[in-house]
Amino acid sequence: MPEQNDKKHLRSGLTVVELMIVLILLGVVFCSGMLGLRAYHRRAEITNAVRCVTAAMQTARYRAIGLNRRIKLSCSDQGNLELDMRKNGRWVFLERVKLPTGTRTRLNAEPVFHPEGHVVPLCSVFVQVEHYRRRISISMAGRIQVIPLP
Repeated sequence: MPEQNDKKHLRSGLTVVELMIVLILLGVVFCSGMLGLRAYHRRAEITNAVRCVTAAMQTARYRAIGLNRRIKLSCSDQGNLELDMRKNGRWVFLERVKLPTGTRTRLNAEPVFHPEGHVVPLCSVFVQVEHYRRRISISMAGRIQVIPLP
């Protein structure tokens, strides 16, 4: 009888080969999940950058209406957005909008927001984070539209 008890004891547990197979399968599942997570993170970064730019546009519009002055949106040398106010016939710095790191922006024109609520000239802002690109256009009435680019 002692021999049968020893055989049961030898059969319990995992072998090294079984443990290695489980670890390899877990590694494959983990790596595939990380690739999906990286793409999700990049999409979240471009969404965050677009929200910052649209918030800057809305802030410029509301400041123009509230202060009863023209407000210009421009791009600084560091890649951030700046709001300038028209005062005594010249543009005076009003506020800087810091964009997330890794965000590149380009304006095709510098929009001027008027106290009446309209914007001149028609403008598009191009936002890029790595290979994700978006175009944000603003109409004369101040409507903002985000368009994904290929």
